Amino acid sequence: MYDDPPVDDQILVFTNNREREVKNYYDLPEKVRTDQFYYINAQKAAEGEEGTEFVKYRGNWYDLEDNEGRWTGPGNWDGYYSNSFFSGVVFRYPREEGYPGALISDYVIMGQYYVGQPKWALTGEFRRKSEAIDYLTADGNLAVPCSRYGKDSAECAQVAWRLAYLLCREIGEFPVKRDLLDDVMSLVVNDRDDVAYVIRTYGNRQYRTN
Repeated sequence: MYDDPPVDDQILVFTNNREREVKNYYDLPEKVRTDQFYYINAQKAAEGEEGTEFVKYRGNWYDLEDNEGRWTGPGNWDGYYSNSFFSGVVFRYPREEGYPGALISDYVIMGQYYVGQPKWALTGEFRRKSEAIDYLTADGNLAVPCSRYGKDSAECAQVAWRLAYLLCREIGEFPVKRDLLDDVMSLVVNDRDDVAYVIRTYGNRQYRTN
């Protein structure tokens, strides 16, 4: 964790402004509860005293009550999680129309921030595997408990790049776009059969590995 929120004026924040449903402790898969959120008191969670706000973003679960504090970078974000000095995740709750101070706590909007301006961050396009891996692991190398394709973000990112590259090659569109990369990473970390099928069927030709 990094104690000081970023204040650099070169920060870029990416979000699709999608409202994601906030879950409580017992909505989470049991393995996620025991492996990732082991610090939550199950009895207090059952009584609604703690462990009441979680959200899944880009294949990873976040405890909204255990964030790193007030965001001081660009945009109207309520909190953040830093993964390094150069990247992390931000979140904000929607507001009631006409009442900017009234939060809609059943939903949350997530985004990613980057300090500095790598070319892919500006264009949203990826030509090299190394760029895609940097992007997909910007949240940190988090554990992925339920996927046959990898035990953590770094391993799953390798498979996600291969899948994204194959899809772009087959439809004749390159470079790989950010939205596609997010979509295939979600398929990989959620252990979808489609991933193995596409790679087995279309992955017999050369693809970029650098």
